[in-house]
Amino acid sequence: SEMCIRDSYTTLLIATGAAARPYNQRILDEYNNFFYFYTLADAQKINSFIAASNVQRVLVIGAGISGIECADALTTRGLYVTIIEQSPTILSKKISDYTSSLVMNTIQQSGVQLRTSCIIEDINYRNNTISSVRLSSGELIEIDMIIATIGAERTNNLARNAEIMCTNNGITVNDYLETSVPTIYAAGDCIAVKDRLTAN
Repeated sequence: SEMCIRDSYTTLLIATGAAARPYNQRILDEYNNFFYFYTLADAQKINSFIAASNVQRVLVIGAGISGIECADALTTRGLYVTIIEQSPTILSKKISDYTSSLVMNTIQQSGVQLRTSCIIEDINYRNNTISSVRLSSGELIEIDMIIATIGAERTNNLARNAEIMCTNNGITVNDYLETSVPTIYAAGDCIAVKDRLTAN
């Protein structure tokens, strides 16, 4: 049961952070070789699983910065890594298509297999462990482990429940980190921030 404490304040700061974005096919969460890669605790779980199991082949979902870093670390450990990305290019919100193609080539030259414009369509499993996935391209990939690196969702339920203005990108704040409610501020991963280039 949750404990509720009521208290008064003169100024309040909301810094509830963010959590790993759940994978669309949440059923994967139920398998013992499916992991998220977002927090230090996630990385420790991944390392423990690799150490305890005979992991050779890893599927990384998502080709953002975290996915690329994760794949690089796993490849350095001698594991065979495939990254799948739903978009036709990688890092499309951060770099141009030309630069993206250069990065994609560099990733593949490092030994990582990269599959774009695809998602997991089906899985095969035994004993609560995923053994292979079929991609929307029709390709079947045998795996020992899946790691989802698909970003984060801001944790702003507290602010929404308090009727503080929020967008899909987080708690709305001004340049002084003030929310829509006087004397309540918000900071960190839970807030919506302005893009310095577009000012949006």
